[in-house]
Amino acid sequence: MSKGFDYSKWDHIELSDDEEDFHPNIDNDSMIRMKRRTREEREGNEEVQKKKMAADKDKHQKLVDQLTSKIAALGSDEDAELEKKSLLKQKKKAESDRDTVSKALQKMDKEKKWNVGNLCRVVEDRTIIVPDKKENSAAAAGPASALDYEKHVKSYEGLLRMYGKIRPFKESQEFLERHTDLLNEHATGFLLLWCLELEMQGNTDEMKEVARQQMLLQYVLDLAKSMKADPRAALRPFFSKVDAKVDGHATGFQEDVDSFVVKLQKRAVDKKKEMEEEAAAEGEGEGEEEYVELSKEERLAQAPGDLDPLEVFESLPDAMKEAFSEQDIPKLHKAVEKMDAKDAKYHIDRCVQSGLWVPS
Repeated sequence: MSKGFDYSKWDHIELSDDEEDFHPNIDNDSMIRMKRRTREEREGNEEVQKKKMAADKDKHQKLVDQLTSKIAALGSDEDAELEKKSLLKQKKKAESDRDTVSKALQKMDKEKKWNVGNLCRVVEDRTIIVPDKKENSAAAAGPASALDYEKHVKSYEGLLRMYGKIRPFKESQEFLERHTDLLNEHATGFLLLWCLELEMQGNTDEMKEVARQQMLLQYVLDLAKSMKADPRAALRPFFSKVDAKVDGHATGFQEDVDSFVVKLQKRAVDKKKEMEEEAAAEGEGEGEEEYVELSKEERLAQAPGDLDPLEVFESLPDAMKEAFSEQDIPKLHKAVEKMDAKDAKYHIDRCVQSGLWVPS
């Protein structure tokens, strides 16, 4: 084999998700997601470290250049010779520091772990949209599509909180391109509830930032739905326009964010009042119940199958409505037995997806 090429870099290739070392008691999809998140966090930390080292190297090189210029400008008298010796000593130390950082960078590159995500790079990237392709744009682009709201939040809460704190549009785009599982209605529901929680706690500034991130994600999903395309296909078209300015004023997107913030603030005030009234009612007497009407977004966030329980309830036959209102299970059984089997299955399935009926 030729000695002119260094093959040692291939010693650090990581196999695709290392399927063979999966634990028999852990779900494969969960293990894959965990490994990917760990790998991405490690690569992110390495990139930050490399940028800092590159900056240190540039700083040392600038110092070397400055000292070289000073030495060249000195004369040949005795005082100049003394100063030249001092500057040469400083230059030698700066060169040594620069070379040390350079060797460390080379070592990091040589020992870098390679995987399917970084073995290749994109030279040209284009998005081709097929308008008549039927896709469920509300679903995530990866394993998250099979998760209900509770499992989605449990799996991706950390990434969602990281996304909620991003500021530049470009970083938001890059983050979503790396984590396409967040292109999901469950993610927008979580961000909405987080905004409400922040405002109720008095963290208005942070709430406004998270609200903007929620709107960004919601806009991408809405655009994908209008194009009848996968949400990933809508990322670049949306972000290519969202940061535009018209005559120095905010775009329609920012106006929508401002309007959304006002609605959140109003809802937070109402919610706090409702909670205070509920607490007061609980203190006045036992057995008294107060029902608080949730917003549609809150109802959808709690529904296991993305169906509004209120809308599902209104669509039920009268007999089933009556049984649910009275919470009478035998009456519900009788109502279902009298229905056509196909109709009964349709209504029961919708009740399960909305959370009105829990099979267990």
